[in-house]
Amino acid sequence: MLITNVNIITEKINNGYIKLENGVITDVGSMENCPKDTEVYDGKGCFAVPGFIDAHTHLYNNDYGYFDKAFNCGITLVAVSPDSSKPVGGEVKIVSTKTRETVGVAGVKLALGENPLKNFESTNEIVAKEIEKAEDTVFLHVHSKEDIDLVKGKNVVFVHGTDCQGKCRIIAGPMLTDISKKEMENLSYENLARQYKEGSLIAICSDHPETPVDFLQLYGQIAVKYGVDKDDALLMITRNPAQLLGIDDCYGSIKINQKGGVLLFDSHPMDFYSRLIKIL
Repeated sequence: MLITNVNIITEKINNGYIKLENGVITDVGSMENCPKDTEVYDGKGCFAVPGFIDAHTHLYNNDYGYFDKAFNCGITLVAVSPDSSKPVGGEVKIVSTKTRETVGVAGVKLALGENPLKNFESTNEIVAKEIEKAEDTVFLHVHSKEDIDLVKGKNVVFVHGTDCQGKCRIIAGPMLTDISKKEMENLSYENLARQYKEGSLIAICSDHPETPVDFLQLYGQIAVKYGVDKDDALLMITRNPAQLLGIDDCYGSIKINQKGGVLLFDSHPMDFYSRLIKIL
């Protein structure tokens, strides 16, 4: 299939084309170089973006239809993580919302802070040992500066990362929830905007069911209200989560060899009134 006459935001191509074969992008460029094809979808000036990625959820099989809801809102992949009740949680799996198949394992989930301390002592020592021996990416549930400082300099993606300062790798959120623990007291969009301005690599997550997975686009739109550039907010639910999950070679962009779907919107997806026209 050849998708024509689209504005490819993430690649900054105005009036371009995208060629798809069996769900994989095989060519992309400006319309002046557009090849011919027997199957053409005319985007008529729509805005083309990669399928959205939610980098942190607890979306399990008893999902009450949320896999379908997520897919219908343009979220093609979700990372499904163990909860944070234990210092060592287990694998973080990457799941297709369309097929519910696991397409990869991103790494291991660990946890510091109030949640694991309810059930375990010496969580700091347990987590430190696991980080030292980990061969895969560590996704660390953490909020407070005190806990973040324990693992500074380690190869860690901070899940929530509320008190992160400086350039960090953060899966941020959920912001639209109540402050239920003291360690969460700085959780806010103002805080996310600060981390963005400090140069952190940020993915916005739903933490479903803490906040619903199918509103991921809205969470990005709200980030714009608090000072995040529109294009960068879009990256926070496409390319950035792909990078943090280690799947950016195949997902999160509109480039050759990428998969994960192409979404067509009638305006920039970070505009509040934008409408999803087509999932291809």
